[in-house]
Amino acid sequence: MPDNEYHKIPNAPVTIQDIAQLADVSIATVSRYLHGHLNRMSAETAARIDRIIKENNYVPNKVAQNLKQKTSSTIGIMVANVDDIFSIELYKGAEEYLFDVGYELVLINSNSDANREQQLLKDLRNRQLAGLLIQPVQNKLADFTELKELGLPTMVLDRHFDHHYWPVIESNNEEISRELGQLIIDKGYEEVIIVTEPVAATTSRQLRVKGICEKVESAGLITHVIEVDETHFDGEAVHDKIGKLTNHRQTKTALVALREPLFLQLVGLKIRKNVKYPQQMGIVGYADTAMINILDPDLTLVRQKPIEIGRVAAQMLVAQIKNETLAEEMVYVSAEIIEGTSL
Repeated sequence: MPDNEYHKIPNAPVTIQDIAQLADVSIATVSRYLHGHLNRMSAETAARIDRIIKENNYVPNKVAQNLKQKTSSTIGIMVANVDDIFSIELYKGAEEYLFDVGYELVLINSNSDANREQQLLKDLRNRQLAGLLIQPVQNKLADFTELKELGLPTMVLDRHFDHHYWPVIESNNEEISRELGQLIIDKGYEEVIIVTEPVAATTSRQLRVKGICEKVESAGLITHVIEVDETHFDGEAVHDKIGKLTNHRQTKTALVALREPLFLQLVGLKIRKNVKYPQQMGIVGYADTAMINILDPDLTLVRQKPIEIGRVAAQMLVAQIKNETLAEEMVYVSAEIIEGTSL
């Protein structure tokens, strides 16, 4: 077909049939071109199809392709709670990688609700997903029968179940918490107060509490754990509890927040109450975003690198989808302690 016979198609959406007609080839030939099977056509034909596609801004219908091939280019990420900055950072890391390799990532929110999580797991049967990244609310494998029966390639993020079934990627929670415990000891603290949502709810919290408490208690420090409501932070009540724990002793006390939203609340609370740290009380928290540094650039932090966790999890999931053997089934991303002047 001569060059002057190439025309853009006005108004109507361009279809694969239009491309085939303009390129004077069969629909099957255009399909082979779109799937990269260029060895089954001449270089001239491939160049002609390429030019027609570009001139008409043709974008293949991925949904139609997936339905026909019984495949999907969509991956789901089910996070524990979108209100948690950590969960959103997991999504961000995974999405950046998956976009580059041709997958779309769909965000699914369990909202820290086990019943909601169960319903969402059932609903997965109605979604055409290539795989699933999950930051589970529940920590018993028995609660995930629906997902097991679905047979979907799956990666577990940030926490693990009571029995191993799917590959897991998480922070080295216990190890970094022991390091934090040692730092607290080295700074001369005598008492530690840990503020957290219910410890039994997630393995990540259990490991953090275990790491800190075992380390500091072995050096003779006193430890307390204050558990707060995951959906509602009552700052005044927490402040009163801390006061009751520390009022009767003139001991050097460190306050530890196990999650960034709690850390933000506690730092704000201490500022409002005009508590000087570390003079009156040391404070440290598990946090990763720039938001905490805006509040106070000198805070001591435990950075867990959720963006990296999300990215590596996505890489491992794509490998599963492609039936590649994973080098490891349990991967730990090393967290780090950023020392400020608050501890």
